[in-house]
Amino acid sequence: MGQYVVGTAVVLAGGRSLRMGQDKSMIPLGDKRMIERVLDKVGEVCPELIVVTGKGYDLEWLKAVYNIQHVEDVEVGAGPLCGLYSGLLASTNEFNFVVGCDMPFLNTSLVKWFLSEAGSSDVIAGVVNGEKQTLHAVYSKNCIRAIRTLLSSERTSLKSLLEEVKTRLVPESELKIRDPALRSFYNINTSIDLFNAQKFWGV
Repeated sequence: MGQYVVGTAVVLAGGRSLRMGQDKSMIPLGDKRMIERVLDKVGEVCPELIVVTGKGYDLEWLKAVYNIQHVEDVEVGAGPLCGLYSGLLASTNEFNFVVGCDMPFLNTSLVKWFLSEAGSSDVIAGVVNGEKQTLHAVYSKNCIRAIRTLLSSERTSLKSLLEEVKTRLVPESELKIRDPALRSFYNINTSIDLFNAQKFWGV
């Protein structure tokens, strides 16, 4: 394990949540909203917190509780890649832990480990069930130029970025050392996912 690197947490909260039919970040989990659960966790690790949304979101209520910087997407309709780009531009740190607003079970030890491994790669992302976990990953500011190129060519997939920069993929076996159940990677996309998460929080 390398030395822990101070990083910024970038929480992407600009998704349209088509499958849920509502803004996922605002869904209650126990006595807090989902985005608050995420901020509670990343705030234990990262001193700088950035929340990226689409245009027109009012996050003054969230700013009253958390010391966050609210950033809006620099482009409309370009998906999470644009959200990542907007967050990296606003960040004051070289390395950034980037996570979706619908991942409330983050393991802080795993987040710290990801940041401790930063430095030799532009991106560090886990692989779970054969899928690259692009919204639970560390991105360096070195990615900015590559993202700009991808956006200009209308390639808006985060996985496309991983093909263009120096990427380290962490296998499940290594992830499970710090998060045996891989709960960090549980994201809420459907009503069933939400039901299971609410059971955990006693809803």
